[in-house]
Amino acid sequence: GWDIKQKILIIDETFANLDNNSIYNHIMIVENLRKEKKMNILFTTHNLLFVKNWAKKGLVLNDGTKVFEGNPREGLNDSKVIELLGSYEKILELLKSRSSQ
Repeated sequence: GWDIKQKILIIDETFANLDNNSIYNHIMIVENLRKEKKMNILFTTHNLLFVKNWAKKGLVLNDGTKVFEGNPREGLNDSKVIELLGSYEKILELLKSRSSQ
């Protein structure tokens, strides 16, 4: 096995362009590192669903300037964040309306 001594793991877009099984496997690996090795995980992603349901703290940057820092669920409802990234709820509404047609 790996001899991991670091307390933080930085991951850049590790879940991008993966199928659901691969995303699940990656999450299990990262969760194991977090729990078993007591590591903090810092990851970058554009996947708002993932952020909303997994991240404990969020940071939104725009051209190197902090737009939001704090609870991800609150951040995804912040007007500055919505203006910059869009709204996940808006996408859900669109998908629901299309599925009822």
